[in-house]
Amino acid sequence: MPTGQLAPAQHLLTEALDTLDHAAGPAAGDTEMLSVLTVCEGATRRLDLIAVHTVAALQRRGAFADRGYKNPIGAVADLLGCEWADARRRVLGAQQVCQRVGLDGTVLPPRLPATAAAFEDGRIGLRHVEVIGKVLGTDAAARLAPADMGGGRDDPRRTGRR
Repeated sequence: MPTGQLAPAQHLLTEALDTLDHAAGPAAGDTEMLSVLTVCEGATRRLDLIAVHTVAALQRRGAFADRGYKNPIGAVADLLGCEWADARRRVLGAQQVCQRVGLDGTVLPPRLPATAAAFEDGRIGLRHVEVIGKVLGTDAAARLAPADMGGGRDDPRRTGRR
């Protein structure tokens, strides 16, 4: 059972989930059920964002290595009891959309800043981050001139954000 700040958060989250579950019960109309579905997706995206930021912070601190893990994907899969693909999605997401620290300690921006902004806003989900990172990491994408990509890799002009 979580303690400190996490105990009340877990209690509130459990209450919110129970309320959502009840709202989608047999007496709910289609409109309410569609609303529940929308709320669930928003909550999932927010939880994925929190998880990705947490994975990035743990990686920066070396917490996985301190616990004897050679690979952060294996660490996340083991610690969360999730499938390797889900752990990989979280770790790669963290590497794409979170600030990084260079070898000299300099804080670096996310590799995909426009994708990071869309993920932060909840406009895209973690699976979107995975696909965007995969596509932009291909040899074909690397051969494109910045002008052909709309101004550069993950350029804000491509997503309508400035």
